[in-house]
Amino acid sequence: MIWIIFPIVAAFGYTISNFINNYIIDTALKRKSPEALQVGYILVPILVITFLLAFFGFDVFSFRNPNSLILFAAGFIGVFGALPYFNALRLEETFSVTIFAQSSPLIALMLGTTILGEQITGNQSLAFILIFAAIFIIIATTKRPRHSNKINIKSALFVFVACLIWTSANVIFMLGVDANTPELLGNSIAWRALGSLVGLASMMLFKRQWVRTLKNAIKGRNVKYAVFLFISNCTDAFSEIFARIGIVLAPAISIMSVTSNISQLFFTFVLGIFLSILWPKFGREKLTKRVLLSHLVAVVLAISGVILLNT
Repeated sequence: MIWIIFPIVAAFGYTISNFINNYIIDTALKRKSPEALQVGYILVPILVITFLLAFFGFDVFSFRNPNSLILFAAGFIGVFGALPYFNALRLEETFSVTIFAQSSPLIALMLGTTILGEQITGNQSLAFILIFAAIFIIIATTKRPRHSNKINIKSALFVFVACLIWTSANVIFMLGVDANTPELLGNSIAWRALGSLVGLASMMLFKRQWVRTLKNAIKGRNVKYAVFLFISNCTDAFSEIFARIGIVLAPAISIMSVTSNISQLFFTFVLGIFLSILWPKFGREKLTKRVLLSHLVAVVLAISGVILLNT
């Protein structure tokens, strides 16, 4: 059962990163061009590669795994999932976005059904209903100015597209990963990280306005934004390594996915309340009785749904 530590730790790191992203988008970028934040995460694959090089040496980039290019493609494709995700964070609070992200197991199930020919069970059909009910509760109970429902639906669609990209990238990664030895696993993670690095570098090359936007937003304000972005890069890199190890060590990918989703949902709910009390601009959650109750109901429904997907 030691494998369970890896997705839980990864989920905690990703949750911290999400709150930092939300804060930077709100205060530094002023909710304009949130996709520009993605180029600020080029340090993540660099940190992952640096760690693997220090641990395994330059052999980590050998071609012992014939699927190296598949792993590279998984990393390259995965970085583009953050673009719609950051747009969702611009429109919604962190908790709501996390609830919307519970659609990722559903996407995995749909991909398995259409591509791999897997059958949908009765429990999985019920899980569809529960998770979509959780998403509907968040959309219906979030009071906003005019067009709020349109904003919430747009945010949910952004998250859905992000989850579709990330889930596809994870499927590609699992098609190419070789975990027979720690060295081969390190090799697989390194090639994926290299693909992510090239993807982010391509964004910086072809979307130079994003680089300028992020640079001006951070440079024109307090140095704390640069510190927060660095912390977020470090937590993401740490979480990325733990998540990849967890996928391999878990008895099944679906169980790993469920553990990660439930952990991140729990951490987001708890940290959202904690940060909103101590640092409202950072937490940005609305702590009315109505909101807390709807969030709690959504958590229960979403967790029940993801558990049902794997029973």
